[in-house]
Amino acid sequence: MYRDGHGGNFDLICSSITAPFTHGSHPHPLFYLKLARYGDLKKCQGCGRNAQGAALGCIKCDFYLDFRCATLPTKVGLPRYDDHPLTLCYDEEASGKYWRDICETETNPETWYYTCCDCGVTLHVLCVLGDIRYAKYGGKFDDQVELLPNDTSSRPFCSNCHRRCPGNFILNESEDDQLFCSLYCFAQTIDTEYYWSELRCPPWALKPNTF
Repeated sequence: MYRDGHGGNFDLICSSITAPFTHGSHPHPLFYLKLARYGDLKKCQGCGRNAQGAALGCIKCDFYLDFRCATLPTKVGLPRYDDHPLTLCYDEEASGKYWRDICETETNPETWYYTCCDCGVTLHVLCVLGDIRYAKYGGKFDDQVELLPNDTSSRPFCSNCHRRCPGNFILNESEDDQLFCSLYCFAQTIDTEYYWSELRCPPWALKPNTF
């Protein structure tokens, strides 16, 4: 993370992006666009949500990416669920009804996903990477919340959605002795609707599961 002299913090990965930006999902270079707070809506082609604050885009083609999707790794490993590398799929839409193998929910064919070319499994981006990325175990925020590894054989239940925590991180809120599966679920316990409404709900939190 970068920090300027005025107390502002800037993500290291996002700060490394230079414009024009080349991405495999689009044939033209993408340029930085600063978005107005209200009314200036640019739908991200990766996640289907409106970009917040800024986006990378090709105005000619009406193609836009938010910074989270623009910086997704094209290949990742997830040994807990698959022995093979997973590839980010963005050059084709899933056809028919596909079910994601971790959360067991139906796919949105218009959003990006990870797939294994050897096994044919398909996985939500959030199921693979979670909503906390490029962080370190033991890190803290809001003074009371610590990031713990989710590496035990019996995964704990989230105190908000009451589903088992599938991701690499568990958020441990020490003051009330609560565990959360994601930043989204932790933020819902804060009495600030704006804060958690900006986050993405993990697909496993949408319905009960037993995995």
